Amino acid sequence: MNVARALLLQASLPIQFWDDAILTATYLINRTPTKILGWKTPYEKLYGKVPQYNHLRTFGSLCYATDTSPHKSKFQNRALRCVLTGYAMHKKANKFFDLDNQHVIFSRDVRFYEGTFPFSTMSQNDTSLPMPNVQLQLDHLLENVSPPDSPPATLIEITPSSHTAPEAAPIVLDSVHIDNPPLRRSQDKFTDREPNTYLEAVKHIQWRDAMKEELDALERNCTWSLVPLLLGKRPIGCKWVFKTKLRADGSIERHKARLVA
Repeated sequence: MNVARALLLQASLPIQFWDDAILTATYLINRTPTKILGWKTPYEKLYGKVPQYNHLRTFGSLCYATDTSPHKSKFQNRALRCVLTGYAMHKKANKFFDLDNQHVIFSRDVRFYEGTFPFSTMSQNDTSLPMPNVQLQLDHLLENVSPPDSPPATLIEITPSSHTAPEAAPIVLDSVHIDNPPLRRSQDKFTDREPNTYLEAVKHIQWRDAMKEELDALERNCTWSLVPLLLGKRPIGCKWVFKTKLRADGSIERHKARLVA
């Protein structure tokens, strides 16, 4: 999950691409050498050959795929503006999301611009986009948006200094419906950061409950026995490790605490 989350954040992709991020993370991990396998990759252990890397590109980066539609004339645009969203498993092609036509395509004839992330640009400039474009990007968040019947009853003007910017006309949305899952994911990101120490964790009830659950489990399983400390001996230390378990949609499933030596 950490790799998939990093892929989404780096490219500023919306949460709707979580499945592509997980598949891409798995694809990359299977081609990454690991100490447990003697610095070989899981792919090499399974297939007995070293994986190829020359087809790997930056996840979520801008690219232009060639449109091979037969009905197009020679003078029509042949480039499809896309972002890379993964790799095909059973064909020699990469997986892309067509930004203009809003659908998934597979292609091999592609020109990449790996330093450019279209969704990052969209998130930075979304305040200047016209309302129809914003609604297309956030149609899963906004429902039943209607213009106001009348302007607000009272407007309070605040003038911080003698240099006052021109006052813009207020924009009022009478009815905005925001689904719970996206809001919950946003809250999780800021209020459920995994603590690094016991002192950080003990300040929050969800982590205190997780630690109590762990201690109760250790006692039920008779993990240790209390004995006098022998003279000249030092006890083995221990520490707490905290982890937030997430569901597939990114919402929090549970808070987990582990006491390790």
